[in-house]
Amino acid sequence: MSSELLIRLIFISLGSAFISNVVTKQNGPLMVFSAFRMTVGKTAGQQAQNVSNLVTSGSLSETRMKWELRKNKLLKSAGEIVTCPFCLGPWIVLLWLLILDSFTFTNWFSGCGLLYIFLGVINGHSGR
Repeated sequence: MSSELLIRLIFISLGSAFISNVVTKQNGPLMVFSAFRMTVGKTAGQQAQNVSNLVTSGSLSETRMKWELRKNKLLKSAGEIVTCPFCLGPWIVLLWLLILDSFTFTNWFSGCGLLYIFLGVINGHSGR
């Protein structure tokens, strides 16, 4: 790994840690991030409730019920990703690597490892 690539990964990880922490933990200007989190959470919760009602009604075929249960898990994950910087951060790292045309699994894993270190420092979970 070249030193230029390592420095790029450090900057990508620092930036991703900042973005994911701000989006998932802060209110933002005009409460934009907290409104975003509430909207996603509310929508995911309503959709998950609709799926649960369909499944418990007993009117679905087994194949459709499996599909609806998978969809329910996906919706819950979407609701959780906007509240967890450790969940959102790796996707931001991936996006930056794809934009900068530096994507390899090694770069992504290295960037995510650095991201977790930086998020641990930002959120006070380091050195315990």
